[in-house]
Amino acid sequence: MADETGILANEQEKTELLGLYYLNFPTKCEDINHQSTLQIYQTITELPKPTLIYCDNLIRSAAIVFLHIALQQGIGFEKALQKIINLGLISD
Repeated sequence: MADETGILANEQEKTELLGLYYLNFPTKCEDINHQSTLQIYQTITELPKPTLIYCDNLIRSAAIVFLHIALQQGIGFEKALQKIINLGLISD
């Protein structure tokens, strides 16, 4: 999000200059829930690889990366999401 600390000036331009695909998916911690997590995950699975996911406080990116790894290991979406909630990364 534009108001986050540590964002790089002209982030998209600099990223694309390196030949990388850039997608800004602004998400507030309090807005992460079942539906938004599914939408974010579906978007990320369609992105070119490798993919770098980050945020200023690591909570959102950790939740998404954890979900991705869990699904790659065959854990269902609902079970993986519950683990993320149990870890306190997102609320129920």
